[in-house]
Amino acid sequence: MRHFKHPAALLSFLAGFGAVTAQHQTLRMDDPQTVAQLPYELELRRVTIPAEIPTLHSYVAGQSGTEWVMLAGKTNGLHGLTGRNAFDPAYENREVWVIDPISGQSWSKSLLASPASGLTADVVDSLSAVNAQFLQHGDILYLVGGYGFLRSLNNHTTYATLTTLHLPGLIAWVKASPGSEAGTAADHIRQISNPFFKVTGGGLEKIGDEFQLIFGQNYEGAYRPFLNGIYTRQVRRFKLDSAFPTLTLSSGSLLATPVQEDFRRRDLNVLPIVEKSAQPPYGLVEKAMVLGGVFTPEGGVWTLPVIVSAGGVVEQMPTSQNGTLHQAVQQYHCAKLMLFQQISGEMHTVLFGGISLKYWDATKESYVTDEQAPFVNDVTAVVRNADGSMRQYRLPHLFPDIRASWDASKPLLFGTNAEFFRDPQVPLLTSKIIDLAAIGNPRRIGWIHGGIIADAPNRGITAASGHVFEVWLRPRLPESPQLEIINADRSGYWVRRQQQAFRADLHEVSSDLSNWEQTAAVELSSGALSEAFAPPAEHRFHRLRSALVSLPVESTVK
Repeated sequence: MRHFKHPAALLSFLAGFGAVTAQHQTLRMDDPQTVAQLPYELELRRVTIPAEIPTLHSYVAGQSGTEWVMLAGKTNGLHGLTGRNAFDPAYENREVWVIDPISGQSWSKSLLASPASGLTADVVDSLSAVNAQFLQHGDILYLVGGYGFLRSLNNHTTYATLTTLHLPGLIAWVKASPGSEAGTAADHIRQISNPFFKVTGGGLEKIGDEFQLIFGQNYEGAYRPFLNGIYTRQVRRFKLDSAFPTLTLSSGSLLATPVQEDFRRRDLNVLPIVEKSAQPPYGLVEKAMVLGGVFTPEGGVWTLPVIVSAGGVVEQMPTSQNGTLHQAVQQYHCAKLMLFQQISGEMHTVLFGGISLKYWDATKESYVTDEQAPFVNDVTAVVRNADGSMRQYRLPHLFPDIRASWDASKPLLFGTNAEFFRDPQVPLLTSKIIDLAAIGNPRRIGWIHGGIIADAPNRGITAASGHVFEVWLRPRLPESPQLEIINADRSGYWVRRQQQAFRADLHEVSSDLSNWEQTAAVELSSGALSEAFAPPAEHRFHRLRSALVSLPVESTVK
């Protein structure tokens, strides 16, 4: 079925951008900059997996080794805008899919139709929702809320459920031939209900032992154009005593931050970040970051990033602060890649396609505004520097030119509500963040699957995507600085840096050549320098590691 994008609506139970007078969070918009150099180059390659691949968007994704797990979401394109057809339950995904891109195999099994399901109709409905919040930690996939049609209610609702899925067990159940399953799907799924979890279109992250349910809304009943749900406007926090085989909330752990009107956001990009501690031993501090989102009360987009820290600390970047990003592009949920460079302290978030207030016009060689928020193929990198300042950079690496099967003159637009799956061999710092400093050679780092495809920025034909793209990364590394010990008793040494602009150097010491400890702060070097150091007597070995630092073309280092 073909679905046409309404000129005043985005995906998902929307109020819509509507009039061109929509008021955005800030008048200022920071167009992504062209970079002098990023510490990497990216390439997207379309690949064909010989097995059957689902067409899905707005789904829940997990991964176990090389195998992807997908459930929930929608199998058709952008919804219609009237009555029950807005989110027709006939297009809710009730299958669990397991895909191995390496072997080229796939398996699927219906949670509804399989005799070995063991799940009630209500649980199956909750596991078929769109825009649920989800997070994987270890072998457990956590799923909160989402919006869909509850048959026992005979109406659409936002689910008030928290579900945990044991991925290895669920994968084995899906892959078993019908009738040969060792048990039921229910053996690998646990669920509890609480109004606290009645959220859709937000994000779910974990900081330490505490889960963060970030923003989103509660939408009740069938979709009605230009009618919003009730936005949470807060971060809801909770802890678990056990996730599986029993699912138990920690007593007294259901907490929420105060309601703030600037947190009236949904359908956004919520992601984990890390930053380097300013104090020895210079470990990594985990946080979450919110980019963009819709809608302001006047129907516009949100432009100021929000940082969520441990203990319920939620801070929006002040518009007047130097280094604050006023996000102009890709405000809507899209496929994304997270990279951290331990040497420079830069956190990189690459956004692939999606829906955007502004887009790059290759003919004009500039960014232009479209108040209808079109689908785009733009790829950008949001870089958060070690000092917390942020910039967004335009990358020249677009999706491959793929034409619509129904009209070869129309290039397809990708990324909206798609998901990124990492290559299991890629070195990680956390469950989602790739260790950029550990990648020394060009390599595949993951894949992008699914989402919405559109044949026009606005008013076009849309569908759920089954396309798969490999994501390749080529690191750009500076020459290593020279390190010279100047006398036998190791009372001091010289570091001689080669001429290399925009480079960060990290000094580390070790007593065994295996465990390295940072002793000097990251510094930016812009030319040939020579410095003397007096290392601690207990350390015998010293090294410097270097990384390129992201700077815009117009920037200079003095």
